[in-house]
Amino acid sequence: MKKPAPILSLLPVSLFLSANFSFSQEYPPVTLQTTIVREIESDIVQDMTYELYIDLPPGYDTSGKTYPVVYLLDAWEIFGLQLQTYQQLIFLNDIPEMILVGISFKTDGNFYTGGLREELDIRARDFTPTYLSYEETVAKHGGVLANFVRVSGGGKDFLEFIEKELIPFIEEEYRADPAKRGLFGYSLGGTFVTYALFSKPGLFRNYFIGSPFLNWDDKVVYSFDTTDKLIGTGDTVNVYLSWGELESETGRHHPLKDYLDEKANPNIRFLSEVLQGETHLSGIGLAYSRAYRRLYGK
Repeated sequence: MKKPAPILSLLPVSLFLSANFSFSQEYPPVTLQTTIVREIESDIVQDMTYELYIDLPPGYDTSGKTYPVVYLLDAWEIFGLQLQTYQQLIFLNDIPEMILVGISFKTDGNFYTGGLREELDIRARDFTPTYLSYEETVAKHGGVLANFVRVSGGGKDFLEFIEKELIPFIEEEYRADPAKRGLFGYSLGGTFVTYALFSKPGLFRNYFIGSPFLNWDDKVVYSFDTTDKLIGTGDTVNVYLSWGELESETGRHHPLKDYLDEKANPNIRFLSEVLQGETHLSGIGLAYSRAYRRLYGK
């Protein structure tokens, strides 16, 4: 079985909003027609303004209903895929209508040149729970991975931004159901969702952990596990884990599945799934489709 390199970046696989780049000023760029873009300046993450890609359900203006909210990581890169997967599923009534909030950010430069480097550094900083210098990252994880994670250790601040700034903003501005929050992340984003589940187990109701990289800094993410606090509270969370069969030689096994199965926490409804025949990158679209259906499907 072929074992791919542990790449932690999602490559360009989707439509990007017009703010990111255009190949020519002569023709109009493609936009995502139902999505609006708003900004939120963080007081917690230093010198950081996040862009929010917000998609409201059909009929939102007149329905008067409240809706689940799914917060989507890596929106700067794959929001088109995340959104259009959701739209096909609500068209077929496979899942209920929701508010989608993609978390993104502005960068300087073209996506394929300087912009991409800046985006990868912000991503790596926000999604890693502990700090390693570049030299330490090379020593622990090798030079290939270190090239994708040149900056690290901002996970705590990023999670506090989500909890104390982003969620209150969304729930004040929109008819969002606070009991039905979801957090979706893939690859290094899956690492962050694991960290969020462990350190703030009641903040979200639904967690999608897609192909997470859990070896970061000697598997430090497990040291943040406080999910035992859920026991006896009546709060139940749903966790869906998926990974590609061809991602590693372990194939049909995943260490996080083994860990959560062994804990057998009665307040965590845990489902895991191997995406047969998929690699780390080829399984992205399928992983999001399954996540929506497994966590919200009727």
